[in-house]
Formats: sequence, C-alpha cells, structure tokens
Amino acid sequence: MQRREGSFALWKEPLGDPSRWLFSFRQRRLQRVLSPIRSLLSVASGIHLFLLAEDVRAEVHVRRGPNFLVLEGASGVDGCLPRDIAKQAMRDRVLAANRNAEVDPKIAVVFSLEVPPCADLFYAPVENDVRGIGYQHLYPEETFDESPDAALEGVAFLNDVPYWEFYPDELRRAFLHEVGHRWGVRVHVAGEDPMALLGRDHEHFSYFLDTASDRGVSPLEGNVWEGAPPEFLTRTDGAAPGYSDLDLYLMGLKRPEDVAPFRLLVPEEGQALPFDCAGARLHAGSPPQRCDEVLLRASERVFSAEDVIEIEGPRIPAASEEPVSLDVGFYFFSASGVWTLEGCQHWEREVAELEEVFRRATDGRMTLANVMPEERASQVDTCATLLAQLEGASGASTAPWRPPESGCSTSAMRRSSPPLHLTWFAAALWVFSVRTLRRGYRHGHKKVPG
Repeated sequence: MQRREGSFALWKEPLGDPSRWLFSFRQRRLQRVLSPIRSLLSVASGIHLFLLAEDVRAEVHVRRGPNFLVLEGASGVDGCLPRDIAKQAMRDRVLAANRNAEVDPKIAVVFSLEVPPCADLFYAPVENDVRGIGYQHLYPEETFDESPDAALEGVAFLNDVPYWEFYPDELRRAFLHEVGHRWGVRVHVAGEDPMALLGRDHEHFSYFLDTASDRGVSPLEGNVWEGAPPEFLTRTDGAAPGYSDLDLYLMGLKRPEDVAPFRLLVPEEGQALPFDCAGARLHAGSPPQRCDEVLLRASERVFSAEDVIEIEGPRIPAASEEPVSLDVGFYFFSASGVWTLEGCQHWEREVAELEEVFRRATDGRMTLANVMPEERASQVDTCATLLAQLEGASGASTAPWRPPESGCSTSAMRRSSPPLHLTWFAAALWVFSVRTLRRGYRHGHKKVPG
C-alpha cells in the first residue's frame, strides 16, 4: 500500500528494518502528545511575526558595499511572513533600494545579516517574458510584469548569513537552485503523465529523473543515477551542482537539438521502496539523495527536448548562440546595522565566488554581471567605507570576524517587545516539532530551497 507523504503508518507496509519500525512507533506516540502543543505554538509564532511586522514598515537606509548593497533597517523577517506577502515585501524592498542606489538588475539575491524566525528560501518571480518554459502551469498568465518601470525579473531570498558562513557548500547549491527558478522547472512533457518530470511542488525535478551532466547534477533536484534496468544506484552525494542540458535549454542557453536525451526511472511495482534522506518512502517529491546511496529496481523512460516542446511549444526567444550576461544585484538586510570589517570582506569574496560558481554551472554560457561594480566603475565603495557609514548610524563593529559556533547562531537584534524571547522559543519549538514529525531525521541540510 502506498504511503501518504509525511505519514508514519509503517504498519501498513512490510516491517523491514526493525529500527525503522521502532522509530515510526515512537514518532506516532510523540505526534499524539505534541499535536495540541504544536497548535498552541503555531499561534504563538503567528503572534511573534505580527509583533515583528513593524520591520516591514521600518525606515530603510541603503548603504553601498564593494559588490553589494546593505539595507539598514530591513529585516529577514520579511521572508518569514505568509508567502505571498513575503514575496511582495521582498520585491518592494529591492525596487526601492534600486531606485535609491540607481541600479537596475534583473535578478536580486537577498541575504539577512540576522537570523530570521524561519528557515525559508524561495524565488519570487516579478516578470516573465519567456514563452515555452511552463510558467502558465503555476501562474495565472504565462508572461507578466509586476514592475514595468524596472528590469527586475525576480528575487531570490537565501535567508541568514550566519548559517551560510558555516555551510558554504550548501550555500552554492542553494544559490544555483533559487536563481535557477527564474527559468525552471515547471514544464510538462508528452505522454500519459504530463507532469512525469516534476517532483516537489511541481516546481522541481522528480527524484527519479536523471539530471546528471558533465557539469554535475542539477541544482533544481533530481539525482545522478547509475546502472541499467533492472537496477539503478544513486551517485548524487558528493556530486557538484551544475545545470543539466534541460536546464540550459529552459535558460535559453542550448538549442533543443543539442539537449542530450534524459531518462526517468519507473520503480517496479511490488517492491518496498527505500527511505529517502527525509525519512520517508521514496516518491517523486523526495529530496536529492545526498545521504546514503539507494539501490532501486526500475525500468526507464527516455525523453528529449522535443517531448517538452510538444506540450509547451518552442522556447521564445530561442537559445542564444553567444554567451549571455545577466545583471544581478546582491542585498544584505540588516535590522541592527551591525557588521564587522572581516565579515564584510568575507562576503565580498563570497559574492565574487558565487558569480564564478554560476559561470561554471552553465559551462560559461551565462555569466552574472554584478550591477554594483558595473554601474559604479571606479567609485566602488570598500568595506571600510561601508562600515564607517554603518558606524555613524548605529555603531558598527570593527572587531575581528569569527565564524559562528553553530549554523543557527543569532546576531544581535534590536527589539525590545516583552514577548520576544518567548515567541522566538515557541517558533523554534514549532519548527522543530513539525519537521521532526513530518520529515523524520534530516541528513545534513537545515535549509530547504523553495
């Protein structure tokens, strides 16, 4: 019997490993105990976000850095509001900062210097002028423009800086993932199941799709599958992130005839599917297998770009024959305005590295043009200049920067409402209980890209 995602009713399936069954039994008992508590915590965390909603309306000062902007007074809490409101808040913050700084990127990448009360990552589309890449399946219109007076096409929210300083490899994958959502993946395919290629939220590749290429494995999920029918083995763990041929077609960087055929595994019926890295039975929406390898008995179906075109129509505009440059801006939200010289210099290097990671992931077919150095030429501000501005406004620190002791360390946040510590604690417990009960033990990832 197929199990609903998130359910731990393993008694309906073959017992298998007794330790898995015992874990399931304990989870069900814990679920019954914590269910009413979780409801109360949900209310508490909602009150917390309401109390912090003043950050969305706070006055923001735009400070220029060497290759990024700091939005002093803006908070990563914006990204923790209900998703539609969060996306609008991010869009409006970025558009206002662009007008202030006189820059006009197509893609905005947003970080928070403080730790928000959520671990959300997401891409917020603002404009799409490309046909044939599936936007109409998830949005009212295939093409749209919410900022006709600006070039902005979307905002990638990557949450808190302290976590990424501790997990730089995960940052590179998450960065490519969220920026990649500008073009993918929403496409349907010819055949009995139009959504066969899709997995989580119908906006990521299926767990069973082989998304490997010479560049690595697609940051938009799927897996590296080795073998041939009837047995396949995952080789995703340790694979570098690199856009697949299908990704590059959707991005307008490869012609359809240059896209290598790609295979989708179809698990054999009757087998007890292994567990994924989130502790659930394998399904199309499972996360990439970056923990233990999985051996799967399956057949395969082979698709081509023409199978996508048959449903979506040709990509318009068509692929470019020349390398493409995409204007991008990097933004750091800082509710407190507190940073360090070494921390600023670290992220100056990190931003440049992310631009290089993107170039490698596309085989140099697309490069990111940072609008700060590009538009300001010889007037790029240094970290020392930036910190002098912040210090004059709110007392920035020039003390040496240190990596955080853990990926969840919290920077100083200037808030004084009495329920703050209680609601932070409640929100943390709520997130822990929900993720523990619905996902099981996690394997090496705190952030879940959207």
